[in-house]
Amino acid sequence: TLGTTMKQSFFLSALLLPFFLSGQNLPIGHRSMTYNDPARNNRAVNFEVYYPGASAGDNVNFANGEFPLIVLGHGFAMGVSSYQNWWEEFVPYGYIMALPTTEGSLLPAPSHSDFGLDLKFLATKIRSEASNGSSPYYQHVTDRAAIMGHSMGGGATILGSANYADVDCIVGLAPAETNPSSAIAAAVNVTAPALILSGNADGVTPPNDHHIPIYNGLGSDCKYFVSIANGSHCYFANYNFNCAFGEMIPGSLSRTDQLNLSYALVHPWFDYFLKDDCDAWTDFEDAVANQTNIASSNSD
Repeated sequence: TLGTTMKQSFFLSALLLPFFLSGQNLPIGHRSMTYNDPARNNRAVNFEVYYPGASAGDNVNFANGEFPLIVLGHGFAMGVSSYQNWWEEFVPYGYIMALPTTEGSLLPAPSHSDFGLDLKFLATKIRSEASNGSSPYYQHVTDRAAIMGHSMGGGATILGSANYADVDCIVGLAPAETNPSSAIAAAVNVTAPALILSGNADGVTPPNDHHIPIYNGLGSDCKYFVSIANGSHCYFANYNFNCAFGEMIPGSLSRTDQLNLSYALVHPWFDYFLKDDCDAWTDFEDAVANQTNIASSNSD
């Protein structure tokens, strides 16, 4: 349970200073793509992909090299453009970010289980394209991949990662309980290292009903829960009308400060699990330990 019996929990009550990396500054390429999933009657999985480019722009060639993959699931009724902050933050440091545009409607209601399977499918399919000589991904994708998601996409991250041995780590941003397939129930079947970020002033998915039960249920040997004091539900993404309408009174922490805090933790998390950067684990711990007004509770 959360508290003294959890694997690792950090409660942040002040903004974390922006996390600076001495990394690359690669141009951002972009493609709109569709792959069909043969396991689901050739379901069309449409997605936007942002990647290190030889130059910036649409349909440009990849930059030289191979890059790990991050698949990001959007929130309920939130277009993928709301997550421009995430691809602009991570692609220049040598990550590919794929964002499925499926299950984005208000009506009919989105299928959480299908969305979770879309995330899993893209994590598998895009990596497999690294050996396809006719694919734009040919020799440009490593064998490492993460799944992450916000709100509904965070719950779908749990659904898609359950019983999936080939995901290297996951990140949930204010993950929501899903239905009829339950993310809380599915969490026990997730074994990948898991980082859950939660705003304690979340006005859409209250942590006690969503983030904390999901975290407590995770079967991961390595799992971390971060509670951001005065953090909001919507401030894990750029402004989105539908999200803002659902959270009319956000927490007092600014969007910029909440995002900078999130990047400070997610950067070294991905660098460690997707790039084998051993020093990044120290960076992850330092990003928390060296700030003021932080309490931590550990078990194990």
